[in-house]
Parts: sequence; structure tokens; C-alpha cells
Amino acid sequence: MPTKIAIYWWAFNPPTLWHSEVIKYILEGKLIDKVIICPDWLRDDKSYWIDLLSRRKLIDIFYNELKIQNLNIEI
Repeated sequence: MPTKIAIYWWAFNPPTLWHSEVIKYILEGKLIDKVIICPDWLRDDKSYWIDLLSRRKLIDIFYNELKIQNLNIEI
């Protein structure tokens, strides 16, 4: 059976507990096998609260925290 992958595209500005709960909910439903996190970096139609480098660091921390929980995710 093919692997079912969800692409979670969001600003993650900053990544929050809500983002991690969405990922957990998707994976616990057993309909999706893997979640790929795709932060949108810079868009003209969006304002960002934190600078790009800080957001990248926060996303790395966020990703590592989810990996510790053995969730099947990629970035």
C-alpha cells in the first residue's frame, strides 16, 4: 500500500502548540502516514512577527521536539 503523505504548509510564525496538536491529530487518525512541514518563508501578502533567522531556529526546535515524540514528520 502506498505511503499517504500530508503537506502542512503554514507560516509557523512562530510555531506553537496548536501547530503540533494539528500534526498529532493528523497522524493519530491513521489516515496519513507522514506529515511534511513546509513553512512559507517570505510572502508579500503576509506580515511576520519575528525575523527570518529567528523563525528558522524556532522551526528547527519545533521539529526536533516532534521527532523526540517519534512522530513521522519531515521538514
